[in-house]
Amino acid sequence: MSLFLQAQALGVQQVNSLISTIDHELKQGLRERLKEASQLIAERMKAETHSRQVKSAITYEVQVNSLTDFVARIGPLRKKAWFAHFLEFGTVHSRAFPFALPTIDALEERIVELVGIPPILSIGKKADITAAKLTEAGITFERAGRVFGPGS
Repeated sequence: MSLFLQAQALGVQQVNSLISTIDHELKQGLRERLKEASQLIAERMKAETHSRQVKSAITYEVQVNSLTDFVARIGPLRKKAWFAHFLEFGTVHSRAFPFALPTIDALEERIVELVGIPPILSIGKKADITAAKLTEAGITFERAGRVFGPGS
């Protein structure tokens, strides 16, 4: 009820402006946390690989459309290191020298700590959320091109 009274006192224009500002600030905060996590992953990937060409090609890109619709792409640019997937997964002629999957495995908990969880999952309380608990709850996520979750 107090929100309704404040809305009447401020006016619809001011409330819309306030909500828009809050949304923008929350998305900026999420974008910064995603960039920090992406940089951490990229640096660890560079340390894991033995190829100088792959090291120089590892970059990251962060896109935040809303608080529940965001993407962080981390890995080598295809133009600079077209063979990186051969190193990661191996071939019939060469064993794998993975650098992405070990990085994600090592930093998984830290990434969830840094980025947090989508607000729709937290429901106003600080929860102990891990990838394993998300999977148990029926939430799927993608890691290294594989989808994890119920039934996978």
